[in-house]
Amino acid sequence: MILGVGVLLCGGVLAAVAIPRFLTMGRTAKLGEVRANLTGIKTAQFAHKAKHGSFLAAGPHPRSLDDLSPAPADWTPGSAFDTLGWAPDGAVRGTYQVEAKPDSLDFIVHGWIDADGDGVPAHFTATRSTHAVRVTPDSVE
Repeated sequence: MILGVGVLLCGGVLAAVAIPRFLTMGRTAKLGEVRANLTGIKTAQFAHKAKHGSFLAAGPHPRSLDDLSPAPADWTPGSAFDTLGWAPDGAVRGTYQVEAKPDSLDFIVHGWIDADGDGVPAHFTATRSTHAVRVTPDSVE
């Protein structure tokens, strides 16, 4: 009897520690998806400029900021990202946009994701000279 209570108590403590940690790891992976996609879009911008002489504006795609949720969205054809030559390998949880500066010397790639579904998206950016960085505080997921 005492052994059974001890096992039950230990199991409860382990679950109390493991479940929140597991959920945090899932959100961290989702945020990492946005960083990786920004890097891919940035690389596509360099290829586009080499071929066409300018950076290309695009997005927001595949959904608006108002429609963000933790659920993945299908990446659909028909956006400026097709012209840019970039598409993800499958559905994405974020949305992406590129601002091309008028002088064609720089661009800003934006990525937003609401990994925890609270309605407040995390925002990441990358430019010609900077890697993907988080704009919002770390507490925003």
